[in-house]
Amino acid sequence: MRHFLLWTALMVGTVFWTGAVHAQASDSLIRQGYKDSSAIVDSLLKTIQNDDLAAVSKRSYLLASLSYLSNNVYLGRKDSVIIPYITPDIAYYFKSGFFLEGAASYVNSAAENRFDVVSFVAGYSFSSGHYSGEATANKFFYSSQSTNVKADLKSSLSYYNSYDFGFITPTLTAALNVGTNTDIAGAVGLEHSFVTLKESLTITPTIVGNGSTQNYYSNYYRKRRYTIKRKGKAPIPGIAHITGIVLNASKFKMLDYELSLPVEYKAGKFTFQITPVYAIPVNAVNILKTTVKQNGVTTTKTLTEQISNTFYWAVGISYKFGKK
Repeated sequence: MRHFLLWTALMVGTVFWTGAVHAQASDSLIRQGYKDSSAIVDSLLKTIQNDDLAAVSKRSYLLASLSYLSNNVYLGRKDSVIIPYITPDIAYYFKSGFFLEGAASYVNSAAENRFDVVSFVAGYSFSSGHYSGEATANKFFYSSQSTNVKADLKSSLSYYNSYDFGFITPTLTAALNVGTNTDIAGAVGLEHSFVTLKESLTITPTIVGNGSTQNYYSNYYRKRRYTIKRKGKAPIPGIAHITGIVLNASKFKMLDYELSLPVEYKAGKFTFQITPVYAIPVNAVNILKTTVKQNGVTTTKTLTEQISNTFYWAVGISYKFGKK
């Protein structure tokens, strides 16, 4: 926690100091409020900034993108093995502010090679003065062999808010995630964008705190953590079945704090982006683990989740079809 406070003081101090000596920047491109790493991939595919909204209101366009995610981390939680994603994406943005998007994430590691999740998004973005909002509806189709910690989710609804005060932009996001059970999630954040090189380069220091109920996480332990066979991992002798559940999964709590530094560079119709993220999980859960031996004997014990800070990153390139 001491390291987190030092990071926070450094980032907030940098934001305020730099904001005083730089020209006023545009709103953040990459939104971290209630954004897991798969949503960071999604944000790499979106190149709309508030100063582009006047142009967007006059014409529609198609956006094609390709991104790479070094590891799937959701609210500070991750699988026991690294899950890197390669994600092609295509989206259509209507001049009214509505957009449609489809993406397919391919997991490419020594242990796994397959399309792990296909997702579809419909949403609406708008801006009024210094306020920006975005409503989205998401539909997910995860592989039955996926070990993504949020693989139980089938759909989600979310609403993102931001208000640009010039020197700082606070954000607030609320979400409803639907799987076998329903989860409520939310996030608060602070960010500030610095624009240079004739508005071609944008750097956005960001800090976010994420909270949620954890029914999705309990279903991950119950259905996937122990039950899905991993390549190269031999079965445990004498064990027929292992499963687990997260205790008090319906309780809302803070789950992680995330520090990130999204960087975007525009060159004509191309946009290049990279986002390093440092996730600091908090509030480790208790897990009731049940082991069934081949002789029928069943044992249960309560474990405390092992959490650790994680550094991961995403990089992407997108191309905008249509007039600049």
